[in-house]
Amino acid sequence: METSVKPTSTLVFDKDLDLKVDVYLPPSIVDGQPESGEEVLKRQDELKKLPAVVYFHHGGMVSGDRAGIFPPDLPERLTSKGIILFSPDYRLLHPSNASDLLTDVHNFFSYLSPYSKPKALISLLSASGFALDPSRLVVLGASGGNYAARGAAVMPTVSPRPIGWVSAFGQGNDWLIDEWLKPKDIQTAFPPSHFAYDDAKAEELLKLDEKDFSVADKFTLIDGKFATEKGRSNLQRIWQRDGVYLDHLLRAPGLSESLASIPYPSRLSRLGFLDARYPHLLLPLSPSVPANVYILHGADDKIISVQESKSLEKALGQLGEFKGKKREVAVDYVEGAGHGLSAEGKKLGEYAEGYDAAMDKLTEWIVKVLA
Repeated sequence: METSVKPTSTLVFDKDLDLKVDVYLPPSIVDGQPESGEEVLKRQDELKKLPAVVYFHHGGMVSGDRAGIFPPDLPERLTSKGIILFSPDYRLLHPSNASDLLTDVHNFFSYLSPYSKPKALISLLSASGFALDPSRLVVLGASGGNYAARGAAVMPTVSPRPIGWVSAFGQGNDWLIDEWLKPKDIQTAFPPSHFAYDDAKAEELLKLDEKDFSVADKFTLIDGKFATEKGRSNLQRIWQRDGVYLDHLLRAPGLSESLASIPYPSRLSRLGFLDARYPHLLLPLSPSVPANVYILHGADDKIISVQESKSLEKALGQLGEFKGKKREVAVDYVEGAGHGLSAEGKKLGEYAEGYDAAMDKLTEWIVKVLA
């Protein structure tokens, strides 16, 4: 699901880690060149302020890259409506962990803050006659990218605050279900006819040192099967096979097995008893969750269970109002669709019948929230 559209520009938002963001802009309304210096900062009130979507890419939190956008035509869908699209890097699981990833989320949103005055971004926007409106942001996470998006949505320390959150077949909405804590038959989720397997590569990657972090592993085809260039997608398969994803998310060996041995209702309290930091890293919903949430999931998803999205829907219903107003939660469970709204049992890379309608509904929702 890599977009064929080239970003308007790629900027560095974290110089220490060399983390980058792809920026997709609407068509320019002026014939300008990027400016520099204090002049560009002085002209902000003269420019057209645009809303934006911050997109966190799919890949099970272990692979993928910022060019992997869902849907692939999302840049055109948004920029044609006058909406900026940002697709930032974030550190992938192993050797990085949840804390590292959430630090990257904080740092990216801080980069967008009007107080940080990122001159390269301001210059890029002003050359097209634009400025960013940080009060109109929607965060969208696809699959593994939803953990980062959820972090932006629930952590009150993330600023500027998003006013909308899209969880697209999202991972990380309920880490305590059996799906993540117990071994599973991965050949159902990742049929060998469609996915390249390399367990030896996964074991090799597990030996990486903390300094050898990764932010990208592009999807590719090997002998006609889905794979990634560095082989990091194999981590997802062996972790799901062994039921140890949570161990690697929290860097806590044996945690999944310990939690799996007790009933679901008791797992969160056990987690907090083992380490008070753990529940926070599972990103429990908080009053900071935006007033507008969109949940999209294939009803037949075998990679990320639709139960995750239904857990989120239920939890949002129990959360209460947002600043005195009812939260608006839109839900779209697409029948006959697998992970990424793929067509179950059909040709590799083919979308389910309801894909086009689902994408139109999602786009309309984003435009409405950011209006």
